Amino acid sequence: MLLPANPAKVPNVFPGWTRVMLLPANPAKMPNVFPGWTRVMLLPANPAKVLNVFPGWTRVMLLPANPAKVLNVFPGWTRVMLLPANPAKVPNVFPGWTRVMLLPANPAKVPNVFPGWTGVMLLPANPAKVLK
Repeated sequence: MLLPANPAKVPNVFPGWTRVMLLPANPAKMPNVFPGWTRVMLLPANPAKVLNVFPGWTRVMLLPANPAKVLNVFPGWTRVMLLPANPAKVPNVFPGWTRVMLLPANPAKVPNVFPGWTGVMLLPANPAKVLK
């Protein structure tokens, strides 16, 4: 199923057994992007039946230096997620992308992707003076 600009009109895509699923004409549903196809992992009673295939949407948010402003990033179908210009949020650094690993009750729901911040402790020149 692809969700169009008007979500009340949801077309089903049935490519057939040997046909290839093509990229939708407009692969964006704000505030999400369309990274590829996924499917519900419940097998039907008759595995010869065609399985339903759903678009897998991803939401990406970057926290800038001013945490009051949340920057949404929509990389598009073929673009790569880049490291933020300032990959530090004191006292943390930005090592890369991660996602919450809790599966929703309905696995076809939209997963959220978050920046994975890692705490960093900087030691002074004299390590005996480290505050706890």
